[in-house]
Amino acid sequence: MCSSDLRVVSVSPALVDTDFVKSLDKEWHDQQGARTPLGRLATPDEVGAAVTAAVTTLTFSTGTVLQVDGGRTLTP
Repeated sequence: MCSSDLRVVSVSPALVDTDFVKSLDKEWHDQQGARTPLGRLATPDEVGAAVTAAVTTLTFSTGTVLQVDGGRTLTP
């Protein structure tokens, strides 16, 4: 294997709306969605789609972080 065969892409989701997260305090859950610029939490399918895209579509990306956070990293 040569170095051009290896890519490193980090998929970094924020809070994901899993069954566990949904079971937490509803007020807290709603506040987290409201703090996200897109107005909601990520779904597990959206995180999976980002991983799939990193592998199949983003073939010229390496050494990068793919944020799946609805813009949360843009807010203070």
